[in-house]
Amino acid sequence: MRFRLLGAMEIFAAGRRIPMGSRKERLVLAVLLLEANRWVPIDRLVELAWAEEAPESARRTVQSLISRLRARLRTIDQALNIEREGPCYRLTVDRASVDVHRFRDLLASARDADDSTAAALYSEALSLWRGDGLTHEVAAEHLREELAELRLRAIEDQMDTELRLGRHRSAIGRLSALASAYPYRQRITGQLMLALHREGRSDEALECYRRMKNRLREEVGLDPAEELIRLELAILRADPSLVAQPPSLDRAGVASLPPMQLPADIVGFSGREEHVKHLDALLPDDGAPPVATVVAIAGTAGIGKTTLAVHWAHRVRDRFPDGLLYVNLRGYGLANTVEAADALRGFLHALHVPSQQIPADPDRAAAQFRSVLAHRRVLILLDNARDAEQVRPLLPGGGRCLVVVTSRRQMSSLVATEGARLLRLALFTTDEAYELLARRIDRERLRADPAAVEALITACGRLPLALAIAAARGAVQHEFPLRAIVDQLKAGLAAFDCGDAATCLRTVFSWSYGALSEPAARLFRMLSLCPGAHFTAAVAASLTGARLQDVQAQLAELADMHLIDEYRPGRFTVHDLLRTYATELAEAVDAPVDRRAAARRALEHYLHSAHDAAQLLSPHRDPIVLPPVLPGVRLEPFADHDEALSWFTAQHDALLAAVHLAIELALDEHVWQLAWSLADYLDRQGHWKDQLSCQRLAIEAAERSDHPLGQAAAFRNLARAHLRLTEYDDAHHHYSAALDVYAAEHDVVGQAHTYGNLSAVHVLQQDHHAALHCALQSLRLFERAGHRAGMARALNATGWYQVLLGDYGLAIDSCTRALDLHLEIDDRHGEANTYNSLGLAHRYLGDYAEATACYQRSVHLYRCLGDRYNEADTLAQLSENLLVSGDRGGADRLWRDALRILEDLDHPDAAKLRGRRPLSDGSQ
Repeated sequence: MRFRLLGAMEIFAAGRRIPMGSRKERLVLAVLLLEANRWVPIDRLVELAWAEEAPESARRTVQSLISRLRARLRTIDQALNIEREGPCYRLTVDRASVDVHRFRDLLASARDADDSTAAALYSEALSLWRGDGLTHEVAAEHLREELAELRLRAIEDQMDTELRLGRHRSAIGRLSALASAYPYRQRITGQLMLALHREGRSDEALECYRRMKNRLREEVGLDPAEELIRLELAILRADPSLVAQPPSLDRAGVASLPPMQLPADIVGFSGREEHVKHLDALLPDDGAPPVATVVAIAGTAGIGKTTLAVHWAHRVRDRFPDGLLYVNLRGYGLANTVEAADALRGFLHALHVPSQQIPADPDRAAAQFRSVLAHRRVLILLDNARDAEQVRPLLPGGGRCLVVVTSRRQMSSLVATEGARLLRLALFTTDEAYELLARRIDRERLRADPAAVEALITACGRLPLALAIAAARGAVQHEFPLRAIVDQLKAGLAAFDCGDAATCLRTVFSWSYGALSEPAARLFRMLSLCPGAHFTAAVAASLTGARLQDVQAQLAELADMHLIDEYRPGRFTVHDLLRTYATELAEAVDAPVDRRAAARRALEHYLHSAHDAAQLLSPHRDPIVLPPVLPGVRLEPFADHDEALSWFTAQHDALLAAVHLAIELALDEHVWQLAWSLADYLDRQGHWKDQLSCQRLAIEAAERSDHPLGQAAAFRNLARAHLRLTEYDDAHHHYSAALDVYAAEHDVVGQAHTYGNLSAVHVLQQDHHAALHCALQSLRLFERAGHRAGMARALNATGWYQVLLGDYGLAIDSCTRALDLHLEIDDRHGEANTYNSLGLAHRYLGDYAEATACYQRSVHLYRCLGDRYNEADTLAQLSENLLVSGDRGGADRLWRDALRILEDLDHPDAAKLRGRRPLSDGSQ
């Protein structure tokens, strides 16, 4: 079976040509053959098969075409099959049977061979081209151009080989034709100039140069490349180095070949497609000025830096005819670090510089290295670099070289001074993690237990090395169920060990940890005690008790080493497996009393910061009294409401974890105080399930610490969550429990608040008279206590219930008095509630314009305050107001906005609202 794509597309089997199907079938088959043995997303098939914009039916068409192709191929050879995996397809064939891949493999062999063998291999490879048929079969222009460019580079490499072999006379005719066909291809012009000069036709060679120079200046405004300029000068001077020389021989009589020092490519490489594309874009361009390019691949231990660099280097090695240099600088590991001078000596030897000619002085050796590379195209891979200082002497000064540096550090200095491009590697996506496992563990085994696969990926934290180790376990323990392997991995870092240092996760992590300063190392250990996955500099400073500016320097050191990730300015996270490693270290190094003190300071940070933020969210809420801040605790600075809300949102998980940390530390007062501080944020953002669990813990903690008022506050916050979830009986029960506690403690303000809460339950249970009675009771108690904020809220509640009972005039009077008080004390949340009540009163009075104005003001305030539920509720009321006033289109838009918020909150009211969609006019 042979597939021919380098020309008109053809299939041959048993010596005869097989008829092809429709053009679209040929297009899809061509793409699958070009990506032979690799999974191809259906979107890529669509992109490559349609030159014009693909129709909406393109995906269905491709699926149909593949079905037909699958049947057609099986009639030719039963072993041929197009597999499907989710949205991807793969055609498995022998690479040698596809001329494109045979062409690529021959080129790779030619570049590793001596010149005589290479010449024959180039000829064989280029003979596979039978025309440009493929360029008409496949729609994507970049793919056509890539293949055309690959062929042209192969011709140029072939011509270089012929010239090195002294075959300049026979090459002139072909080079002349190529120069005419590709008038801007400076490499071909240079080859023709050299061949003519060697044949004694130097005037013609110089004329070729002048034509190229004039053409470039007049038509594209560029000068010739440096290599071409130097070649012209060498011809003018009759430089003896231009005379054809026989291949140099080493001491063993073997022709000197370009160095090919890369380690073996990675079998089953997967993922990193975007990073590979980024690296591809950095390849030196023939038409660009000769300049060395440096790219630094940085990331944490086990993220796959070397894997990516080596795989990509193999992928593009044909672009570097003068060789590939590699050194493991051992910046991190058990072995001694490789000094730059030693690496230079090894590189110069590989480039065939005699030992006696290599200077002992490192600076002179670096200068010689730059001179040797000045006119060459070499790929240099500097793996596992310690820092920029180790790398700098190994950088070329010019030519068309490309340097890839891998390091656990961010290499900011290389970026700043050498203009290096930084490529930071993140964790695998879930899809990339799955693909890595699938390439190393039988896919059928993965499909059989998708839940176990998900748990396996989670246990590995999507870290490539951890996934590779897990896959190795899965391959070795092939008779074990995947769930058993997951259980092994959950036992700790000991499970991530394949028997040597390079594949032991704990050892690999230790190389990074061992490079830290002592303060940064201590901070790394203490971070294992931090509740939640995310933290700020103030949390880190609280853990260690150090000055904030000192801790910021330590965080920068940890981030530079990629032991933590600064995912947003001033906000950090630690990978789960690194956190496990930090926990092991802390338990081994730090005394229990020191670990408890650090955890206590972190808890104090969250408690006091959350209390301060809560006061900004609800400035008129009755505060609680906290104990003084412990020495060494650093708090978050909040300028206003928005900063407080942003911090709550960012630290949501950490704050909930802090509640559990307080329980672990047996600090019960901290539990209910922290729950109190979280209550308004959780309520306004719709995190009612979190509110339920948090306040239940607070009730138990307040009871253990014998703090009845703390328990009553937690009862009220728990009841509020039940109320939001329409669990009215539970809400009534917990509000009643709170009322009993406040009465027993003779807390008038607490009773007033709770009567107001109970009024809200009654109205939702459709008992408006009971609701009004509780609101009036609340108002009397607030007036008795002189509590102006409470009076304002009670007046608003009274007005709302008067609306529901039809007393619209009284309602507007009550709400107006409430609004005056809210404005006087600057209670924006109370103001929003009251405008909502006024909107309803005016609507029932038929004053729709005034109702709309009130509702709009209420929506604006709720939105600014981050109260999503009440924003949605008011939008729904405004929608109804617009509907009765005749604005059906506006009503429908606001209804959609309200429903979107409620669905996002997963609130039961969403179902009710769906049934109240405004009737839409014909324009909707």
